[in-house]
This record gives sequence, structure tokens and C-alpha cells, in this order.
Amino acid sequence: MDTRNIKMITIAGTQIGMIGLDSIFGELKAAGKEPSDELGAALVKIAAKQNYIPDAAQAEYARVLLREYRRYLGQEVPEEKPQGLSIKILGMGCFKCEALASNVRSALMKLNMAADVEQVREPKKIGEYGVLGVPALIINGKVVSVGRALTTEQVIALLEKLEQNP
Repeated sequence: MDTRNIKMITIAGTQIGMIGLDSIFGELKAAGKEPSDELGAALVKIAAKQNYIPDAAQAEYARVLLREYRRYLGQEVPEEKPQGLSIKILGMGCFKCEALASNVRSALMKLNMAADVEQVREPKKIGEYGVLGVPALIINGKVVSVGRALTTEQVIALLEKLEQNP
């Protein structure tokens, strides 16, 4: 399987890998299809040919796939408020970026804490956060570290401080 063709989306607070979305979106764009509720339902049917989509979650998948198609078209899409703890690690995959990602996962395991963790690797998306260096760590939408691969202990301290002062 070509893992470069997997796009991560968030469905009901859970990160899900979807196969083939960029090619589906490309075909729809080439056909001049504009985002609509009807297109959302069609996206679910098309994506279900390569991905498992539970019947009970089809409406949520339609909403999220339509949002992702709007992003693909370059349209303004409001950022959704994350449920629970949201952590983003910005970096293109260098040693320090991967070390930070590993240390974040270790800290979460040591604290027995659940979080939506996303690694943002695309330079354009990293630039949208306005950081001047990588790796960068964003917790619940707030930049907490830039240019350093924090240790597991440093991440634990940040997370514990966040728990005390939400």
C-alpha cells in the first residue's frame, strides 16, 4: 500500500486514515463539482469503495469529507474546536521533529492521558501557524515551544501545568 496516498481526518474526535482522498478530490475538481450537501453524501459512497465507513457514521463522514474537499479547493474553512486535548507537532520529519513526536507520545503514556496528536509536515500548513522554527509544539491551539525537541520530562511538565490551569 502506498502510504503517501493516506490522508488523516478527524471523525468524532478520532484520527482516521483515508485512502485515495486526494485523487477523489482531484477528479471532482476537474469535473467542476462545487461543495454541497449532496456532494458530501456522494463523497461517502466514493470513499467507501477503498475505505471502511460505518453506516452509523456516514453523516459525520459526509460533513468531514466535504470540509476536506473545501480545503482541497483552497476555500476558507473554519478550524473546528477540538474535543479534549489537542496536540500538534510541526516539523517536516527531521531528527528533532521525530524526537519531539516520540517524547510527546511517551509523556502521554506516562501520564495515562488521551490526546488527539497530529504531526503537521507540509511546509504550507506549518507556515499557517506563524512559527519561525521547527519542531514546534502546539497544545490546544497555543504555541508552547518552537525550535526545540523537548524531553519527555519537559512535555510532562507542560501537560501537568495545563491540567492545573486549563
